[in-house]
Amino acid sequence: MEDIDAKEETITPEALITEFLKDMRGTEGTDVELLDILSEHILTVTPSETAVNCAASAIEVLAKERAEVLGGSSSNHN
Repeated sequence: MEDIDAKEETITPEALITEFLKDMRGTEGTDVELLDILSEHILTVTPSETAVNCAASAIEVLAKERAEVLGGSSSNHN
Protein backbone atom coordinates (compact mmCIF):
# COMPACT_ATOMS: atom_id res chain seq x y z
CA MET A 1 0.00 0.00 0.00
CA GLU A 2 1.36 3.41 -0.96
CA ASP A 3 1.85 6.14 1.56
CA ILE A 4 -0.71 8.80 0.57
CA ASP A 5 1.15 11.55 2.44
CA ALA A 6 4.30 10.84 0.45
CA LYS A 7 2.45 11.55 -2.79
CA GLU A 8 0.98 14.86 -1.60
CA GLU A 9 2.78 17.91 -2.86
CA THR A 10 3.83 20.51 -0.32
CA ILE A 11 2.20 23.83 -1.15
CA THR A 12 3.93 26.93 0.10
CA PRO A 13 1.96 30.02 1.14
CA GLU A 14 3.50 31.89 -1.79
CA ALA A 15 2.43 29.19 -4.25
CA LEU A 16 -1.08 29.16 -2.80
CA ILE A 17 -1.43 32.95 -3.17
CA THR A 18 0.01 32.85 -6.69
CA GLU A 19 -2.40 30.12 -7.75
CA PHE A 20 -5.34 31.94 -6.17
CA LEU A 21 -4.49 35.16 -8.01
CA LYS A 22 -4.05 33.28 -11.27
CA ASP A 23 -7.45 31.63 -10.84
CA MET A 24 -9.11 34.93 -9.97
CA ARG A 25 -7.62 36.67 -13.02
CA GLY A 26 -9.10 33.92 -15.18
CA THR A 27 -12.56 34.25 -13.67
CA GLU A 28 -15.13 36.22 -15.63
CA GLY A 29 -16.27 39.34 -13.84
CA THR A 30 -13.14 39.73 -11.75
CA ASP A 31 -12.16 43.35 -11.18
CA VAL A 32 -8.53 43.01 -12.23
CA GLU A 33 -7.56 46.53 -11.18
CA LEU A 34 -8.89 45.90 -7.69
CA LEU A 35 -7.25 42.48 -7.62
CA ASP A 36 -3.93 44.11 -8.55
CA ILE A 37 -4.24 46.48 -5.58
CA LEU A 38 -5.08 43.66 -3.20
CA SER A 39 -2.26 41.47 -4.51
CA GLU A 40 0.24 44.30 -4.16
CA HIS A 41 -0.65 45.24 -0.61
CA ILE A 42 -2.59 42.50 1.16
CA LEU A 43 -2.42 39.17 -0.66
CA THR A 44 1.23 38.57 0.12
CA VAL A 45 2.99 36.14 2.41
CA THR A 46 4.20 38.97 4.62
CA PRO A 47 2.03 42.08 4.24
CA SER A 48 3.44 45.23 5.76
CA GLU A 49 2.03 46.85 8.88
CA THR A 50 0.53 49.56 6.67
CA ALA A 51 -0.87 47.18 4.05
CA VAL A 52 -4.52 47.87 4.80
CA ASN A 53 -4.04 51.65 4.81
CA CYS A 54 -2.05 51.50 1.56
CA ALA A 55 -4.67 49.30 -0.09
CA ALA A 56 -7.49 51.56 1.10
CA SER A 57 -5.71 54.63 -0.31
CA ALA A 58 -5.11 52.91 -3.64
CA ILE A 59 -8.75 51.76 -3.79
CA GLU A 60 -9.89 55.32 -3.10
CA VAL A 61 -7.75 56.58 -5.99
CA LEU A 62 -9.17 53.88 -8.26
CA ALA A 63 -12.72 54.79 -7.24
CA LYS A 64 -12.11 58.48 -7.96
CA GLU A 65 -10.62 57.65 -11.35
CA ARG A 66 -13.61 55.51 -12.21
CA ALA A 67 -16.03 58.19 -11.06
CA GLU A 68 -14.30 60.72 -13.31
CA VAL A 69 -14.56 58.36 -16.27
CA LEU A 70 -18.28 58.05 -15.63
CA GLY A 71 -18.55 61.85 -15.58
CA GLY A 72 -19.36 62.05 -11.90
CA SER A 73 -17.42 63.25 -8.93
CA SER A 74 -16.83 61.15 -5.85
CA SER A 75 -16.36 64.32 -3.76
CA ASN A 76 -20.13 64.47 -3.19
CA HIS A 77 -20.15 61.03 -1.57
CA ASN A 78 -18.03 61.58 1.53
